[in-house]
Amino acid sequence: MNSLRQPSAKYSLLTLLVGGFVGGIIFWGGFNTVV
Repeated sequence: MNSLRQPSAKYSLLTLLVGGFVGGIIFWGGFNTVV
């Protein structure tokens, strides 16, 4: 159970990190374009 749950949490955190990083770049680029 534990070994099954750990990778899922790791992938979830990694996806959140990558998603936030890419989203931040897109948001910052759009913000600079508007301003």
